[in-house]
Amino acid sequence: MEVIQNSNQIISRRYLTKKELQVIGEWKTPRSKSRIASNSEDYIKEVTQTAFSTSSEKLRIEILNLLTSVSWPREN
Repeated sequence: MEVIQNSNQIISRRYLTKKELQVIGEWKTPRSKSRIASNSEDYIKEVTQTAFSTSSEKLRIEILNLLTSVSWPREN
């Protein structure tokens, strides 16, 4: 997977690009493609930078939930 190959680069710069988020989203569920695309590149960068910057796991998860199509798993 492209994102896994770039993981060191992602960790060092401490944010995800829109393309990286799309790859992760499509891996998780292909239906998320259009919803993920509705997030702007700048918004994805800001949200993921904030998530990478905190030591609180709960806060990281809550911050990432601000992105369209990112959420806690739900039971069917």
